[in-house]
Amino acid sequence: MASARELIKLYGELDNSTEVQNFRIIWQDINDYVLPRKSDVLVDRTKGSRKTDRLQEGTAPHSAGLLTATLQGSLTSNSVQWFNIRMKDKELNEMEEVKLWLDSSTRKMYNAFNDSNFRVEIHEMFSDVVTVGTACLLTERNSFRNEGSLLTFRSYFVGTDFVIQEDANGYVDTVLRKVMFTPRQAFQLFGNKAGKNVLEAYEKKIVKEFPYIHVVQPIRDYSKTRQGFANDEWTYTDIYISEEDEFISKKSGYFEFPYIIPRWSKISGECYGRSPTFTALPDIQTLNAATSYMRMAWAKDINPSRLVPETLGVDIDDVPGTNIPVPLHMIEALQKGVMTSGARWEVSVQEREQLRSAIKECYFTDQIQMQKQAQMTATESSIIFELMQRLLGPVFGRLESQLGPMVERSFNILHRAGVFDEEPEAIQGLPLDIEYVGPLARSQRMGEISAVRQWLEQLVQTASVKPDILDVPNFDEIARDTARILNVNERYVNPQDQIDDVRAARQEQEENARTTEESAVAADAFAKVAKVI
Repeated sequence: MASARELIKLYGELDNSTEVQNFRIIWQDINDYVLPRKSDVLVDRTKGSRKTDRLQEGTAPHSAGLLTATLQGSLTSNSVQWFNIRMKDKELNEMEEVKLWLDSSTRKMYNAFNDSNFRVEIHEMFSDVVTVGTACLLTERNSFRNEGSLLTFRSYFVGTDFVIQEDANGYVDTVLRKVMFTPRQAFQLFGNKAGKNVLEAYEKKIVKEFPYIHVVQPIRDYSKTRQGFANDEWTYTDIYISEEDEFISKKSGYFEFPYIIPRWSKISGECYGRSPTFTALPDIQTLNAATSYMRMAWAKDINPSRLVPETLGVDIDDVPGTNIPVPLHMIEALQKGVMTSGARWEVSVQEREQLRSAIKECYFTDQIQMQKQAQMTATESSIIFELMQRLLGPVFGRLESQLGPMVERSFNILHRAGVFDEEPEAIQGLPLDIEYVGPLARSQRMGEISAVRQWLEQLVQTASVKPDILDVPNFDEIARDTARILNVNERYVNPQDQIDDVRAARQEQEENARTTEESAVAADAFAKVAKVI
């Protein structure tokens, strides 16, 4: 079993590793120019101080913000449903009671997300992915409020807040995070286990922050005997250590890994990710330097220095509208003495625009803005989404794979809290599946609908020559798959047994009508025969 000192040592080794130190230099440069509000990586600024000293130009922050908003809107849309809860066994999804339970559970999950701080924190997560390439989002049950959502989320910044470790398969399974608590906060969280020095500060009402380390790692890595853990079903540690006192203030656990650590892309052998900002950084720095030089030249041209005769003496008061009496022989010298910057503005402007274009290309700005154009036809929209899928498909895939565990953990938190209705007996204990149905996911599947539509149009044309060709399509499956792709509410699609009952009733009604018609024809024929006889 690891001691408090050993865990503090582990945090120190990871935090001071060569990889982290090298990345921090890059993270500092990135945030200085792209995300200044998080630029306290190597520079320790006081709270409330200005953080935009090195930022001279806004192309990179704007482009990064646009890509961040696109990622959030495409994967976790605020306006439309972006995931469904389904069973891995498709046949179970067709059962009426299962369908109703899944629909009800999905709606309750959306209510929990909307009542929580999810939208704020997920935006910070996507922002970190776009800028520094590595993000962190913690999902926990809200235990500090008696109202609102049972879920709470918190995004942490890689440059200052946490360090990570991967398992043998390259998945992050260990997060050590440093957090600062005042004595009052520490006492609220840990009570008398806050640590000796912290408790003394609390008694004296000292306003000072103390460092704690939050350790989340597989319990099997922490202790083979699981000693000190109250629940045998916990799989990850939830340990808080007072660094000041080298004392374990909290020893609990998680049923699931509580963090997601999305990374834009990753080089083999490295734990931390790299983003498009890594590629754009040289152009960003050059553009900011060029803008700074242009401003200096601009100031010289607007308010240039002047050469004046030494015999003039005092400085000239050149306030507009002021008459300045000078000797006649000095007027010509004064008029010729204006010193401008001599800058070649056409070259500077052209180079600046090229740098801006290069930065925008790194953030896919042109493609994103094409996607947002108004009055776009369905075909044009499909083409743009297809282009976005080609450019960002691998990134979307990696991010979706990270969002899945977050949704599953949220579901399990709500399930353990008794939020959902009782599960139908047919699915109790069976695994669930998360189906993404956001704008990008739907656009990726629209190709299926387009292909089916073209196929049916060709079959209809062929049917004029060979009518039985329409026996080939399975229209029931086409209708169900189309509803699923378009994210039609499950309640709007009748279950198969109800469809069978409706069709049987229709067939019986048609047979009765046919029998009645045949009886009427027979009666009419019999009446005509009777008259002849």
